[in-house]
Amino acid sequence: MLVPGMQLSEIRKEIEADRPAIVHKLISLTDKGLKQMRKTNMSRLHKSMDYISPRKNNWIIGYTFRAPSKDKSIVHYVAIMYIPGGFTVFYPPPNDPVIMLYTSHFFKRYNERLHLNLTDPKEKIRHFMLNGSETPYEKLEDVNENAFSFFARNQMGVLLGMHYKKENIAKFNTFLSEDMLKGSQVALSEKLKQVIDKYKNQNIID
Repeated sequence: MLVPGMQLSEIRKEIEADRPAIVHKLISLTDKGLKQMRKTNMSRLHKSMDYISPRKNNWIIGYTFRAPSKDKSIVHYVAIMYIPGGFTVFYPPPNDPVIMLYTSHFFKRYNERLHLNLTDPKEKIRHFMLNGSETPYEKLEDVNENAFSFFARNQMGVLLGMHYKKENIAKFNTFLSEDMLKGSQVALSEKLKQVIDKYKNQNIID
């Protein structure tokens, strides 16, 4: 079970131990979602659900399906660890060894700077899951031999954080809306936005 005070290596081990149960649950949801789309002739379906794993971890599982094939689907599953005064979110992308860690401060700024006015932490997380599927990034500078800072971009704005190489965990600390960008940040954001637009043109995201 994820608990406050865990080392990054312990967090990774716990997340990976939970992954088979999450995948099994996702397969079941996929089958039900595709059946619903066929029955109703829907071109797009988005759903999310809360799930407590056998290891007692709290997850939100979300998926977006688009006709005519589940190959054009987007799936997300994030674990939530509640800590005094806030929460931490972990996202292990499918087919990617990195684990993404989002602080409660990140979601506070995400909510404030996009003027979402959401009060429920889970609603903030669901909004981000639905709108932040692709996150290309560029390395900024080495902080020490195990960590470097990075500048990332999704459809909604800019994400700043640190990547810990040994544990292969990317920690997202804060969020910037586009109107906050200055100097070289503007050009770097536009460069990464072009990467996202390339995915759009390939119908990977919409």
